Amino acid sequence: TNHVLLPSELTGNLASDRQKIFNALKKGQFYLAFDALGDPKGFVATIEDRGRSHMMGSQVKLTKTMSLNVHLPGPPKNFFEIVVYRNGERIKTINDPDVTIPITETGIYRVQVRIAVPMPLPDANRWISWIYTNPFYVTH
Repeated sequence: TNHVLLPSELTGNLASDRQKIFNALKKGQFYLAFDALGDPKGFVATIEDRGRSHMMGSQVKLTKTMSLNVHLPGPPKNFFEIVVYRNGERIKTINDPDVTIPITETGIYRVQVRIAVPMPLPDANRWISWIYTNPFYVTH
């Protein structure tokens, strides 16, 4: 499922709501989730810098105080891990529902949340992506 991040709630006004959704999609302010693994409602991934929050799809200039914050809506029932990628390469793997990672380099950052799902023998547990974000662009 696509989960769109909106600046305000939908009002029921078709024209206004349509514009909010199209603008969020155009800016890349959404993430993908495999809802059968758990309810992703409440998932948040933002870049924080000097009191400002930047959503997925944002392009921000690198500063010394910048961090990537990830919050899961409660630990999943099964073992999970949050994986942070920079320019397509894994830079950090964390097993904590609330994560703050300092950003010290420019690049394209993404977040993936994986869950170890028990499968019938002989497979045992398999890692399956639960949440996959759009990128954050950190530039000079």
